Amino acid sequence: STLRVNVFYTPLPELFSDARNLKIPVYGTFTEGTAIYNHSCPEEMIILFGNESSGIDEMLLPWITEKIAIPEFPPGKKSVESLNIASAVAVIVSEARRTKQVDDYSK
Repeated sequence: STLRVNVFYTPLPELFSDARNLKIPVYGTFTEGTAIYNHSCPEEMIILFGNESSGIDEMLLPWITEKIAIPEFPPGKKSVESLNIASAVAVIVSEARRTKQVDDYSK
C-alpha cells in the first residue's frame, strides 16, 4: 500500500505557514494534552508526531495549535513513557478518522 501513496517533500515550517494561512490547525502529539478520545477532530488538520524518545523538535513547537495525547490507562498511573511511533500513529489517526465519520457508520 505504501507504494500507492503520493509523497511530497517540503520544509515543515513552510508547510505549517501555509496551513496557518489557510486556517488549518496543526496538532502535536504529546504525553500531556487533550485526550484524543475526548476530542472532535476538524475536517482538515495536520498531525505532527514526534520522535519516540525525544518528542517534537523545539523549533516546531510554535506552529502547534493544539496538543493531543493518547491517555494513560488506568488514568493517573504512568505505566509507559511512550508508545512505538507506528502504534501511536495508528491510534491517533484511527480516532481522528472515526470522529469525522460517525454519521457514516450509523447508516
